[in-house]
Amino acid sequence: VRHLCALGVPLACVTNGERAVVEANLEVLGIRGCFQVVVANGDYAAGKPAPDPYLCACERLGKEPGLCVAVEDSPIGAQAALSAGLFTVVWPEESGERGAPEASWSGPVPHHIIQEDRFPWEILNLASSQDPQGCDAAASAVGGS
Repeated sequence: VRHLCALGVPLACVTNGERAVVEANLEVLGIRGCFQVVVANGDYAAGKPAPDPYLCACERLGKEPGLCVAVEDSPIGAQAALSAGLFTVVWPEESGERGAPEASWSGPVPHHIIQEDRFPWEILNLASSQDPQGCDAAASAVGGS
């Protein structure tokens, strides 16, 4: 998050959590200022796995969903991001799922599954190359819990 923030990438935190709890957690982690948008429970009609939270975040960022990347840690969140039309990357929350074959992921089929402990920055290039508008594809990154 800090790296993307330093690069000037517009970020949104997209969550089914309660706004007060999410805002407090982001403050404690020292990353609240990195997010231009926080979309939390109450900001949308239907929560994840519905696409509404991600569609709300994209609208608030002023970006088309197809030009955004979602980093998710749960099957429900991945379903929401995919349904909204975002390039979806899964970074499983459970450390036991990392390093496991992609077949072990029980959620919807994302565009990419991170299988290491570091974030593979090259996937932003992959997201960019899959969009006909090129490098604008990674202009926004949204994710959450």
